[in-house]
Amino acid sequence: MEKYIQTGQMSLRSPDGEFLPAVPLFIREADAGGKSEITGLTVAEELLNIDVARVFADKFKQYADNQKPKKRGRPKKGVEE
Repeated sequence: MEKYIQTGQMSLRSPDGEFLPAVPLFIREADAGGKSEITGLTVAEELLNIDVARVFADKFKQYADNQKPKKRGRPKKGVEE
């Protein structure tokens, strides 16, 4: 017996533009590269998460590199930062 994994949902529109009920989309587990027993994700999903994490890490590094370092210590009397 083949196992299937839900990969998403799809919803078509009716002629008047309203959404019809969503329909789940499935692929065979063998085509998904198997499922991790630890995370419960397929190999493809894990690779996608790594790719997305790389993009966010790069964007955060750009943000952090452009921030001015905060001055430490107490401000001196009469001196404004």
